[in-house]
Amino acid sequence: MPLNGPDDASSSDQASVSLEKDGFFVFNDVFSNEELGGLRRAAEEHFKRAGRRLPGGGLKQANAAVEIPAIEWLFHHPRVLHCFREALGTDSIMFTSHADLQKDVPGGWHKDDGTSESSPDSPGYFSKFAYDADDCKVYKMAVYLESHDHDHAGLWVRDGSHRVKSYERGTPHYLGPRAGGVIIFDVRITHSGQFKSKLYRAMLKLGRFLPARVADPAFTKTRAFVRAVTNRQRIAYFFTFGVPNAYTIEFARNNILRQLSLTPGTNMRLPKNLKNELERAGVLLAEDHFNVDDLQTDGGQINPQANKFATSGSMMM
Repeated sequence: MPLNGPDDASSSDQASVSLEKDGFFVFNDVFSNEELGGLRRAAEEHFKRAGRRLPGGGLKQANAAVEIPAIEWLFHHPRVLHCFREALGTDSIMFTSHADLQKDVPGGWHKDDGTSESSPDSPGYFSKFAYDADDCKVYKMAVYLESHDHDHAGLWVRDGSHRVKSYERGTPHYLGPRAGGVIIFDVRITHSGQFKSKLYRAMLKLGRFLPARVADPAFTKTRAFVRAVTNRQRIAYFFTFGVPNAYTIEFARNNILRQLSLTPGTNMRLPKNLKNELERAGVLLAEDHFNVDDLQTDGGQINPQANKFATSGSMMM
């Protein structure tokens, strides 16, 4: 059930109960138009010079809390932290360092707990499957810069699927976010962003016959033009907090390891100013519970000794 804002007095119990039962919750009116404009400018400026281009024309920037200094304020924004505290049901919350920026990235059913249908025996970012764990509360916030209550370019979820391993169980439910609002969802829930359009699928087929240096910029410009004309552009930020326990620390550590496997040598340590602001706001940091520098070698490769879980899944605090 969406609320009119994070300061709504009824949100406290509703948010935490909804997340435990259904796996998601919507807060409306979290950001002002001015703040949305700042986030949009930061995204557009960043993608002019950086970001990973995906097949078919989408753009993505992982490690956004480090790579995009202009959005540091987002992670310690009072209303953002209020939403997370309401959702998690406690004032004691932990930032995992995970943050992504996406533009026009197509989706498909998946979970953000590191599991995949192609590796059914792997528990993903956790040391064991956590679908029956009541104390696994690792929640992601989705901040959409456009309203998607009039189209299907927002977020789809399968109700209650944060409690099951299957990707097929749970009734599909479209969450049409309005600009300025946020969606908080459990990383274990099966969900999807905008599904691949006919145009996107056609471009992927055509791309098989073209060099990437030709196909990628052409597809990006084509999709951007079509989305601008049809008012279906989608820019969104995603970032993750949790309760301060071993599940949240495991998620943080192993999410960083995955990122390092994709972009070796990346600086994953939070900027000093951001750390100070989060600590001033009473937020705990997952990276304080493991040594980020030990996760990779001096040559920028993943340290083989780091491919082990640092915690056991039990409460640490």
